[in-house]
Amino acid sequence: MIIDTSSIKEGSTFLEQSTTLDAFMESLPPLIGKIECTAMINRIRMSIFIQLQYRGVLRLQCARCLKDYEQTVSGECRVILEERSGFSGPATEEDTPDFYFDNEHTQVDISASLFDEIMISLPLMPLCSELCRGVDVKRNADIVDSEPYDPRWEALNKLKKKK
Repeated sequence: MIIDTSSIKEGSTFLEQSTTLDAFMESLPPLIGKIECTAMINRIRMSIFIQLQYRGVLRLQCARCLKDYEQTVSGECRVILEERSGFSGPATEEDTPDFYFDNEHTQVDISASLFDEIMISLPLMPLCSELCRGVDVKRNADIVDSEPYDPRWEALNKLKKKK
């Protein structure tokens, strides 16, 4: 999501924008459509405060049954931009603002902050439903039986048969 700081005047501004987070496509689960963003922006002199709300749909894989399903992700985050002469880009860790901008670099890409918030909001073990029973072993028994036989296990099989 690109914020054009030159178009943001002192006071409050409302902005709607959609993004596909192209720079993060390799790290992000497949996105279905676009992520819709609404931002309430407040500019006070050299600082811009953004309250960002997002909503989108991702394709995830269920941890139990391994089937793909669609998961809606939504949330909000706060981003702070600060004007600093001669510097543009992400802020360092010890600084309070998330990004800097100046008169020469008025467009700030806050996609990194949005990507971080989306990744944090994703479940560690995605489930297609709470009632998901996992892989159906009976229906997929032919997969197990069709695995090639390894003769190195023959000695162990003889021991098992003696018991």
